[in-house]
Parts: sequence; C-alpha cells; structure tokens
Amino acid sequence: MTFNFVAFLIAWGLVGFTIVAYLVHGAYLDLSGALNRRRRRRILDDFGVLLFDSNEEAARVHHRLTSAKKNVLLDVIQRVAIDVNGEAEDRLQQLVRTCGLERLIRRRSRSRRWRRRVQAAQLHYLVTHPDFDRARLLNDKHSLVRSRSIETLTGEQAEEHVELVASRLSDPVMSVRLSAKNALLRAGSFAIEPLLLLLAEGGPFVGEAMDVATDLPDNRLVVALQEYATSSEAAHRQMAARALGTGTGIGATETLHQLLADPDADVRTSAIVALQRLDSFESVVAIGRAMSDKSFMARRAAGHALDELGPAGQLVLRRTLKSSDPFARDMARQVLDGSLSASARMVSSMARGQALATR
Repeated sequence: MTFNFVAFLIAWGLVGFTIVAYLVHGAYLDLSGALNRRRRRRILDDFGVLLFDSNEEAARVHHRLTSAKKNVLLDVIQRVAIDVNGEAEDRLQQLVRTCGLERLIRRRSRSRRWRRRVQAAQLHYLVTHPDFDRARLLNDKHSLVRSRSIETLTGEQAEEHVELVASRLSDPVMSVRLSAKNALLRAGSFAIEPLLLLLAEGGPFVGEAMDVATDLPDNRLVVALQEYATSSEAAHRQMAARALGTGTGIGATETLHQLLADPDADVRTSAIVALQRLDSFESVVAIGRAMSDKSFMARRAAGHALDELGPAGQLVLRRTLKSSDPFARDMARQVLDGSLSASARMVSSMARGQALATR
C-alpha cells in the first residue's frame, strides 16, 4: 500500500514536472521569438536608413548593424538585398565586408547543406573578394542553387562568367535556363560570341539561344539566324523570324520577306510581326499582300502591322477595302474601325483634359 502510494506520488511528480517544464519552455520560446522579431524590426529600420538616407545617417547606423547577430543580419539582407543597386548596393557591400558576412557567405557556398548554399547563391553578388569561387555556385548540383546564383549575377559578373552562363541554356531544368537567359541579356554584347557558338552547334536547346537573340540585337547574329530561317523545323524558322525582327542588319528584311511565303502559318505570322518591329517602309507592300493570307492570325498580324506603320500602312489598308478577297476586306475594315475608335477616344480624352484645365 505504501509502495503504491509512493509510486503514485512519483508518477504525478514527473507529470507535474513535465507540465511545468513544457510551460517554461513555451514561455521561453515566446519571449525569444518576441525579442527576435523586435530585433529584426530594428535591423530593418536601420537598413532603411543605411540604403536610402544621407551618408551621415548611414554612417550612424552602420556601426549598430555590424554589432548585430550575423545569422539574423544575413536573413534580413537576404530579404531586402535583391532589389537594391547603385549607391545602396555599394553601402551594402561595404557592410557585408566590415561585419564579417562575406566570410560567412563564402563558407555557406561550400556547405553540404543545399539550403545554406541557396542562401549563399542569393547573396554571392555582394561578395567582392577576388579569391571567391563564384563558379562553384553556378555549377552546383542542386538546380535551385544554380538558378538563384545565375539570377542574382550583376551585369559585370555576368560578363565575367558569360561562357559558363551561356552553357546553362542547355540545363535540364527550365528555371535555370530562364535565369541564364536574363543574365545573358544583362551581359549585353559580351553574350554574342557564346550565342554564336551555341547556334553553330545546334542541339535540342538551340531555341533557348535564339530566344535570347530575340531581345539582343546585334549584326553578328544575322548570318546564323538566316541559316535557321531555312531549317526543316517550323519551330526553328519561327524563332529565327522573331529574332530577325530586332533590327539586326540589312539581310534580315529580305529573309523575313521570304518567310512570308512559309508553309507554316505561325512562321508567317512571326515574320509579319518582325517586319513591323523593323519599321521598314519597303515592307509595307509585302505586309499588304499578307492581308489575303489563309490564316486568320496572319491576316490580323498584317492588319495591325500596317496600322502601326503610319500613313503608308494606312493607305494600304484603305486600298485593301476594295480587294477581291472578302477576308482581306473584312480584316482591313476591322483594323480601320478600331484605329478610328482609338483616335476618337484619344481626342475625346484630350478635350476633357483641356476643359478641366480651363475651369
């Protein structure tokens, strides 16, 4: 009886101790969380001063930020650093160097834990140490690390690693390829030579290189794109048409005129849109003939292109109203009516603005 009573007391004592320990631990976590949130808010406020206020105010908070906990500081920088540039980026780089975060980022870039490498990938562009192996992150085995490290490259860093970034256009993961496209656009003319090599090699991902060329006008790309304009694959011909519409040389217009007779409707439509982008007067007649195209999408692209090409295009649209092709006449009427409606709305809006100004 006595033994059972003692066991009962011990059991209840253990239960009571567990409850008290659980409550104490919960209270500690709540207090710790509240302190961390307050600390983060204070750091965020200081960051606002550091990035956007005067040099005197920035210098005042710089010392306070360097004394903050590195892990907390790193997390805050990870959230705000991606959108800064110019003087704000210079101040942030100085902070990263002076408070020891540069070493922490470099160490995390070599971590076995992929989440830490992702954090390093998001912040590596702030590291200015000459011995930093940035290529390690760009070649990481985890796709998220590769994507984030390419995504955060500055224009200058993209130029430095342009060949490696261009090789990522053939990455098996789409997000990495998309990041590589944007980085190559930031690299500008430095990306042309690697793009030419990729276009010459061909392969399953050559479309990615042509996609970059679409937004990267350069005369050196014309010959390679003209070769793809005669490809047996309609997708390649369409991409070549889109890329040739960036004003990349005299031969581009002639090639696009040839693509207006392509057997694939999507290729013809892309060629019309590309000719509109080139804004060439000599293309007005060729686009006018496309008003009789069998494809509705091609006819609509031709109508909008003529409308955008100014008085000459408008004249061709009006002449198309007398065409023997009913589909061409209908599209010309739709475009002209839409153009007149848009002009009327603009005039009405300007009149209302003038009336309000004179009140």
